[in-house]
Amino acid sequence: MIAMGYGFISGVTAAAIARYWHKNAFGRVAGRLYIAWCVAAVTLPILAGWLYDRTGNYGTAVLIAGALNGLACAISLRLPKTPAR
Repeated sequence: MIAMGYGFISGVTAAAIARYWHKNAFGRVAGRLYIAWCVAAVTLPILAGWLYDRTGNYGTAVLIAGALNGLACAISLRLPKTPAR
């Protein structure tokens, strides 16, 4: 399910970049986003492991991840209906 979620979000994100940024900026914006995802893929498991060592379970890490995902959903709902071009 994680892989499916990542695949869906990756595709939707590429579509959003194409919709909200000019085609000449697509590579720059997408590149920055994918670099940020790579940094997160390296650092977040380390953070989850550190939290596990501190608390003895992954509950805290899951709650933090859920809260950040909820925040991201709330921010995405504020995107304009029509792109600014």
